[in-house]
Amino acid sequence: MARGPRLLGTRRPVRRARGRGAHRRHAPAPFDPAVAARIRQLYDAGITVLGYVDTGYLGRTGMVTTRVNPGSTAVADWRAQANLDATEWFTLYGRYGLDGIFFDQSLSGCGPDDADVDVYHAIADTLRRQVRDAFVALNPGTGAEECYAEVADALVVFENTYAAYLTWTPPAWVRRYRARQFWHLVYGAASIDELRSAVALSRERHAGFVYVTDDTVDGTGSPWDTLPSYWRSEIHC
Repeated sequence: MARGPRLLGTRRPVRRARGRGAHRRHAPAPFDPAVAARIRQLYDAGITVLGYVDTGYLGRTGMVTTRVNPGSTAVADWRAQANLDATEWFTLYGRYGLDGIFFDQSLSGCGPDDADVDVYHAIADTLRRQVRDAFVALNPGTGAEECYAEVADALVVFENTYAAYLTWTPPAWVRRYRARQFWHLVYGAASIDELRSAVALSRERHAGFVYVTDDTVDGTGSPWDTLPSYWRSEIHC
């Protein structure tokens, strides 16, 4: 997993998701030859590699842009920034095997008259016009409404602790779609037994992708900043 701009890798054809790398919340520039080499290495190994783009909940929670009209909470500015970041990922690393974008901190509700999901449709459509087969992942960090299933190739519908995962029930509507359209992110699974339990539950719950870690929300505020201690076991689950 490359240091620097965040990458996300998944096996291709995908059965189980891999985790996200080092935590940074800005664009991939400037070009880093070490990142380019790692993307190529992963791609050549049959790994789908995604660049990380933060959509800031489109400013609805008070998050502000950093590149387009910095300090703005306007939806239009967040949309423009997401498009800019995604374009930059492919400009810098597309030739090395980058496959798509992981759009993080997305909204989960459709919005009045589908206003919110339409913004994500527009972001995804812009990317796919530039890169026809670009893989689009959306992560609202919680259960999303069904309208988002038409936007993303993979939609994260669970991101929480292993303890919460044990009793969680996925939305009933996910069964109307292919399992590979859904992704679960589980942290705080302390042992290999808990890893195996989470993977088994993900299969029962119609998820084509799952990533499990023993990392927790610690001083960094992120459980995704290191690989799990049982990583070698996880990639064979």
